[in-house]
Amino acid sequence: MVQTQFKSFLSLEQRQKSFNSTVTLIYDVFPKEDTAKGQLYDAWDTCNRYLQHVLNLKDCFMEEMQMSKTFKAPLQFCELVVRCQRYLYEANALTDLESLCDVNLVAVETLEDGPQKDDLKASIMSHQANLAESLGNAEKAIDLNKRLYEIRLQEKAMKHDMLCYTSNNLGYCYNTANDHKSSLRWFQRSRDWWAALVESQGESRDCPPFILKNTARCMVYLNDLKGAKEMLDISIPQLRNAKPLNWAMLAGYFVLGTLERHQRNFESAEAYFTEAQNSWLKGDQTRLHPFNGGCMYKIGACCLDQGKVESAIKNTRDSIEVTKFHMKTMPVEHARNLFKLSEALLQDSHDDSHGEAEDLRNEAETYLKRRRPDVVACDTEDAYDHLIPIFWR
Repeated sequence: MVQTQFKSFLSLEQRQKSFNSTVTLIYDVFPKEDTAKGQLYDAWDTCNRYLQHVLNLKDCFMEEMQMSKTFKAPLQFCELVVRCQRYLYEANALTDLESLCDVNLVAVETLEDGPQKDDLKASIMSHQANLAESLGNAEKAIDLNKRLYEIRLQEKAMKHDMLCYTSNNLGYCYNTANDHKSSLRWFQRSRDWWAALVESQGESRDCPPFILKNTARCMVYLNDLKGAKEMLDISIPQLRNAKPLNWAMLAGYFVLGTLERHQRNFESAEAYFTEAQNSWLKGDQTRLHPFNGGCMYKIGACCLDQGKVESAIKNTRDSIEVTKFHMKTMPVEHARNLFKLSEALLQDSHDDSHGEAEDLRNEAETYLKRRRPDVVACDTEDAYDHLIPIFWR
């Protein structure tokens, strides 16, 4: 209330100056994405510390824009919001991510035309694609990333690193869309752009391990299990030996679990999914991220594969606590859990388990049809898996 009253006594010029000064303060302390890593996972604590300040600046900017069409966003504000967008994507705070992208598009339009403005627009488009893929809309994500790829190709000073990362993003979006052959082509293109980058710099650097890990996952779905294992044998040790240790990237053990389960090595797969979850929880203190829910789901599924019914029920119920939190925006993840729990309960010896299993199966079909009203077969794990983002499929 005091702040509102104080602002009412300021002129437009004074409010613009105060806004710019506040932006500078937050800009200087909010972590900057490491271009070589392409992510912010190792800075989550700091990002979260300043998140509310960025969201408040976003609201202040929109209030000022409503009061005066001549109010302008400083370049630092747009760059700060892009950094925060990346963090919100990683943390799966999708509602705030969508809001920030929308506001940043308005803010960018107040900047002078030039390469910096174009680069910011491209970054926002990339995060909009991330958002679409996380919500299971792979086709929209592919369209946005393809448009972004063409924009990057037309830039006068070609950014090999951005073309590398955009190609990687297209690879995993095609993976989510179940077009695994196209996915593999884009991952190869990503590695080609990385090679062009290091050559242009006269250096010799290995391809980032997360690109190899993503490629390995794609190979599993193409049934190239030997190729997938070779990629993982290179990337996982690199992730394990990284300094500082990146807990989120090391959660790539999830891909090893997927490979082992595909080969029906259920005990080994369970161990890898458990290791992936343990790595993830070193950084995700909320435990509500869909990836954590995906790990518990997979652990439960592997337990059921081995006939460990009680463990399967426990882990799947634990996963439901996560997917329940996201079920409005991610109904298929929740449906998959309900379906798997119904399968486990059908093998349980308790008298009331079969009745609960039938109710859960019906509920699972209801949630699945929210995403795919035309779906016919709802009685297999694949019916649900095919609609889930690839990172926690």
